[in-house]
Amino acid sequence: MLPSCSKAEDKFIHPSFAITAEELDNTAIELPEEIKTAITQDRKGFLNTLFPLLEIYDDLLTLADKSNPLSENYEPADLINLDEQNIKVK
Repeated sequence: MLPSCSKAEDKFIHPSFAITAEELDNTAIELPEEIKTAITQDRKGFLNTLFPLLEIYDDLLTLADKSNPLSENYEPADLINLDEQNIKVK
């Protein structure tokens, strides 16, 4: 029996990402040619490199807008006090 490729997850190019080769290529289409080529020549390798970075910086990918506010107690880990840095703002 041949494996079915009809399910979307059968076409995903990396086990940690729900993205197909076509979707990744379309995402990279506006990038400089050298970068786009490097990504499309080794899609899984690119995602292997990307995955640990996304785990480290997951707060960078948090959608925050009028419809999706941050929690009331959210405070970025790198927040600095401007007064302590002698930075004046109007």
